[in-house]
Amino acid sequence: MGSPLGHLFWVDDFFLNLIRSSHATEERQRLSARFAVPEEMVHRGADAVDKIFFDRSPQEYFSPSVAPYERPGDNPLISIVIVNWNGEKHLGELLSSIEAQSYRHHETVIVDNNSTDGSLRLAASFPGVRVFPQKENLGFCKGNNIGIRESRGEICFLLNNDTVLDNFCLQNAVTCFAESPDTTLGVFPKILFYHTPAIINCLKTQWHCVHLWRDNSVGLLDVPEAQKREQVFGGLFSGVFLSKDKFERIGMFDERFFTYGEDFDVCYRANLAGYRLFSEPGSIIYHKYRTSAQEDTDAFFSLYYFLRNYLLVILKNYELRNIPAAIGYFREQFWSPWAGRADVREEREVRKLLRRVIGSLIVLAPHIAWQRMRIRRMRKIRDRDLWVFDNIDRYNIFHYNGKVVLNSINLTASLCGNARYEVEGKEYVVFGKSAHLTACK
Repeated sequence: MGSPLGHLFWVDDFFLNLIRSSHATEERQRLSARFAVPEEMVHRGADAVDKIFFDRSPQEYFSPSVAPYERPGDNPLISIVIVNWNGEKHLGELLSSIEAQSYRHHETVIVDNNSTDGSLRLAASFPGVRVFPQKENLGFCKGNNIGIRESRGEICFLLNNDTVLDNFCLQNAVTCFAESPDTTLGVFPKILFYHTPAIINCLKTQWHCVHLWRDNSVGLLDVPEAQKREQVFGGLFSGVFLSKDKFERIGMFDERFFTYGEDFDVCYRANLAGYRLFSEPGSIIYHKYRTSAQEDTDAFFSLYYFLRNYLLVILKNYELRNIPAAIGYFREQFWSPWAGRADVREEREVRKLLRRVIGSLIVLAPHIAWQRMRIRRMRKIRDRDLWVFDNIDRYNIFHYNGKVVLNSINLTASLCGNARYEVEGKEYVVFGKSAHLTACK
């Protein structure tokens, strides 16, 4: 099913009936009885349908400039760092949303990776934006390291060029830093889909003992009153606020990653070193999901870096005793499915790519060994202290094959933060470690 806002959905009978239904109380009561869903949740589901399909266009979520805001006391300078490569079609809207921020104590640094479109000309039209053109595409990691070194702020806000900021994004992030422990390294804003702002792109992630990095919020309905600031393992780096000095202490980005998986690596290292990361639902950005990735023109580009960098995270960061099992999990979860998925025409290319991944890791062996020694000196906690051990199968059941899954389980998890479901008689738990559904209040 398609949305007027451009997102595609898998919709179950419960949500299909909500979409078709009127707002009549009697009709909602019938839906409640038919699907054994509490009536209050039917009302909330209907509200979600209104927001997704019948509410505002994306542009109407971005209000015009608001009055300047300063917190009493310290107002740290935020350096907004944007790595850009041929992002002219997105950059103007992002820079305009930065100008409209309520929190005005910020600067914008753009590292341009040798764009061939009009990005540089566009950036120059915004006063005060500092641009650092590069002679080649240095990738996301090296580009951000350059931008951070050139920045002047205490807090660096790393942003994809295909994002747009809510007017209070910076203000609420600064408040989160001020109210968090001194060991806080990063704050993750709530990332909503640009074309469907009623649905979460990312709010928090976990590291699972088997499934590794797990984004357990993508595809959830955005129910702000059910969300709270919390300490998390990590989040996506489409947008992240980082304490500059603490980020420098853990070694910044490993430039060998180039792109993809660098957020896995940074979050794992930060946690091992005893730093804290928080999600802040009041700080909001809108993400034009997968509109700036090279995978659109070269599927093997992303697959190579995804597979290689996942293994690189494990080999660099894991305790030695945990590596064999992790490699086994990785092979089962990622490697074998890709090798078996290729048709006859692609099989040779896929196998060639897998050999390339192994070859690259062999070349990187000295770097991996040096990084392991460095990380071991920083380590304050065990791997197991970072891992989640719940029994959810695979990743997230609310974003499948690029489509949002709208069903009663999604609604329950969005409202309660916990849900359980069954597939072929086997029970799985989403988010919580308890097998019992959290009561909705």
